[in-house]
Amino acid sequence: PIRIRILYLLSQAELPVCIITEALGIDQTLVSHHLSILRNAGLVNVRICGKYRFYSIEDKNTVDILMKILRYVQQNA
Repeated sequence: PIRIRILYLLSQAELPVCIITEALGIDQTLVSHHLSILRNAGLVNVRICGKYRFYSIEDKNTVDILMKILRYVQQNA
């Protein structure tokens, strides 16, 4: 569920870890762990700018798939 929430946030905009952490209300190390998994899976990109890491969706088709999954879950909940 955390990774889906992260992907949803990133579908809206490129974001740094601190904003993702604040939006989810969870520890920064946990967010970084999940972002690492998403990066290794090829779902998100990272761009380093100074001391910040900005994350974005790797492939815009991921957003379409995510939205279909969310609609399905909402309809079948």
